[in-house]
Amino acid sequence: IGSCGVDLDPRRVDLYVDQIPLAQGCLGLGKKAEQQAASIMKKKFFSVTVDLHTGPMTAKLWTCDLSPKYVKINAAYRT
Repeated sequence: IGSCGVDLDPRRVDLYVDQIPLAQGCLGLGKKAEQQAASIMKKKFFSVTVDLHTGPMTAKLWTCDLSPKYVKINAAYRT
């Protein structure tokens, strides 16, 4: 989010994996939070929320895991 062109105060950024807070005020919440988030990220689907505290706007983005196998398959050919 640092190079996305949005004017933000990094001291106000909160990060969640599903409902687990991972960082608040742009500060990590420690090993326990990291372990909980790591456990959640083993699921097939989970959400990541970045709260910029800049207003009521929201956006959604769908993505996928770019596993080493995926990268290898797609590196094997040229378009």
